[in-house]
Amino acid sequence: MQLWFDKQDRQYAWLSMLLESYSIVDSGIEAAIQVEKGRNKRQLACHKGCGNCCRSQTDIPVYPHEIASIYWYVNEKIPSETRSLFTKQIDDLRDSGYCPFLTDEQCSIHFVRPASCRVFNVFGRPCQENEDPFYTRRYDVLIPPIDYINEAFYTVLPFYGIKDRYDRIDAMEEGFINSMIINLKTYDWKGLFSE
Repeated sequence: MQLWFDKQDRQYAWLSMLLESYSIVDSGIEAAIQVEKGRNKRQLACHKGCGNCCRSQTDIPVYPHEIASIYWYVNEKIPSETRSLFTKQIDDLRDSGYCPFLTDEQCSIHFVRPASCRVFNVFGRPCQENEDPFYTRRYDVLIPPIDYINEAFYTVLPFYGIKDRYDRIDAMEEGFINSMIINLKTYDWKGLFSE
């Protein structure tokens, strides 16, 4: 299933570059998963309805361009009853430590989930409750394909006003995008909903 655009969505010039960057990341992840499956005959443990990483991960990196896409998606594409559920979850976030967008063990913003969520894939056995496999069995965690990740970040640099090709190359070499990291779980999502 793909994201859809209404005429109203075209007002967001940054949206197409963001979706393109997600497509690049997804292509790279799919290729890396296929290589891992073929080379080492390992199966992906991640499956629809798991949600363990949404509960156990303490740091979920998110970038301002991804926050903008989450705001857009929640306000333009999510049904109002789901948005009402987010309000309660955002209020309870500090107590639960869960991602506020985890509903019924599924990511309710799956189409615009951050790149960090897209790249986090685990092989072998499913994760145990509250297990963070990055620390317990790092060898089972997919190594993200850095070339694809860099291309995706390069694609969204115009969102930050960096449009010239050479300026974008310099920004990538200087680690500009890494200076923009925010933790999804500590970000103040209370302003998420448009009035």
